[in-house]
Amino acid sequence: MLNIYRYIILFFLVLPVQLFSQITVSGFVTDEVTGEALFGTNILIYKDSLNLAGLPLNGTATNSYGFYAVPKLLSGKYFLVARYLGYKPLIREINIISSTESLQYNFELIHEEIKLEKIFITGEKSDENKISTIDISPELLNKLPGLSGEAEIIKSLQLLPGVQVANELSSGLYIRGGSPDQNLTLVDGTILYNPSHLGNFASTFNSDAVQSIRLIKGAFPAEYGGRLSSVLDIRLRSGTKEKNKGIIGVGTLSSRLLLEGPLGENATYIISGRIMYYDVLQKKIFNSTITPWYNFYDLNGKISYNLSTSDILWIEGFMSRDHIYSPPENKQIAYGIEWENTAVTLNWLKISSKSTFLNSSISYVDYRFRSILTDNTANSLTAANFSSSILKDLFLKSSAEVHLQENKVIETGAELAIHNYNLIYSDFYNEVMENNLNAQPGIISAEASLYFKYDWRIFGNLQTSTGARFYYFRSQKYYRFEPRLSASYLITDDFHLNAAFAIAHQFLHLIIRNDISLPTDLWYPSSKVINPGRSTQYVFGFDSYFNNQEYQFSVEGYYKWMANLYEFKTAAVYQPGE
Repeated sequence: MLNIYRYIILFFLVLPVQLFSQITVSGFVTDEVTGEALFGTNILIYKDSLNLAGLPLNGTATNSYGFYAVPKLLSGKYFLVARYLGYKPLIREINIISSTESLQYNFELIHEEIKLEKIFITGEKSDENKISTIDISPELLNKLPGLSGEAEIIKSLQLLPGVQVANELSSGLYIRGGSPDQNLTLVDGTILYNPSHLGNFASTFNSDAVQSIRLIKGAFPAEYGGRLSSVLDIRLRSGTKEKNKGIIGVGTLSSRLLLEGPLGENATYIISGRIMYYDVLQKKIFNSTITPWYNFYDLNGKISYNLSTSDILWIEGFMSRDHIYSPPENKQIAYGIEWENTAVTLNWLKISSKSTFLNSSISYVDYRFRSILTDNTANSLTAANFSSSILKDLFLKSSAEVHLQENKVIETGAELAIHNYNLIYSDFYNEVMENNLNAQPGIISAEASLYFKYDWRIFGNLQTSTGARFYYFRSQKYYRFEPRLSASYLITDDFHLNAAFAIAHQFLHLIIRNDISLPTDLWYPSSKVINPGRSTQYVFGFDSYFNNQEYQFSVEGYYKWMANLYEFKTAAVYQPGE
């Protein structure tokens, strides 16, 4: 009996030591030359000795910011192996002592172009759930043809299943039956209301500056919200830290420029821009044509600064403008359409003392759309149709990613958006209306949301992601709850079953006038009589891999139910806030 008590006392003495000696190792993985984050880098952990032919003790993969975390490591000697396709594997030896709360090890990988003999490293595949998700690498994008030799993101996405366009001149994508306004487009986490130029042959940012592209065609996870159909998440590069360099592309219709380089030891910059001068060519060669004249420009810039090994700060901005207008030969009808995107974002990434990944940002977005159609045959100074839409948004976002265990990750966040709308549409026009836009009655509304996501590998073959999003729209005190659920079951290593469910709401409606042929985009907020849009999505499919997982064959079916969708009613009367 005395021995039993001794074992019990010894157990309770050793248990706290084991619990408090568990350490989390985390850090960033970047390119040694450019400093860019390497998304999807595999981090393998070996205990005591390095045996690449055997199974590792633990493993994980970096997120879109290059961050990784390996929790629940006890005191002892470990080897960390960082592996990324096209880069030389990097191995680091670490020693964990019980007095350490958390450790940070950043990896800078070297690009490897030399063809080496085969090296076999045994490990577990990433457990990331990618239902209805397609990742497009810049390497693949650059292989596709594009305007002036530049690959175009929006045009390339049309090649994917489930992605359509209304016609060759329309802007925006129709994804699984959802209209362009129901697609959430994010550039480094900042919303973009109109991500493409006319006809989708060019996006509003230079593809040379793109780091990663992710398209989620349906049932998206809890960290995304505010739209009904899909998500296009684009990450831009931060600029190389090697040396100042640039790219110049000159074409018949458009030209582009990219400059990037270091700003001291801890900062980098990247600036890219494009201009299209099709209307100049039309004026010089096709002056007598009635084809619409068109031009655009866009400009992106980003400065990144490493405050410390665990703090990264960047500020970026982008702006674009499109203008399509009638040529002089069009005597009967005169028209003009223009839209502008402007955004500025300040973002702060931080690894806390407990290896929690924190991401905070503040951004300002200004989107403007204007169209006018004039009947020159009428004996009047008025126009047949006029519309103007000005949206000014202020976004505050904060999120945290916590790695509880090897197979358990929690992500949570809060978002606040303040919207300012100023809308005009009319069947007549005079300059007083446009010059006194600020005098028109406008709408100010606030939108707040909280989300929670829990990724859990319940057992070896089942990976789940459960989450929820809570919304509050202040304009009419709308409260909404959005559950999200996805699961992937590995029947074999080469055959996976996938399923997902999601409910989403949209508080901003793009009202399009169907009584005229010209675009008249009017973003209208939910009000007393206009309820928030709602969608319910179900997805089920399977993934099959062949030839040692070199090829993938995927089949997905989906069911989408949507409600509270609106279109412009002829002779409608606009009353702000109603």
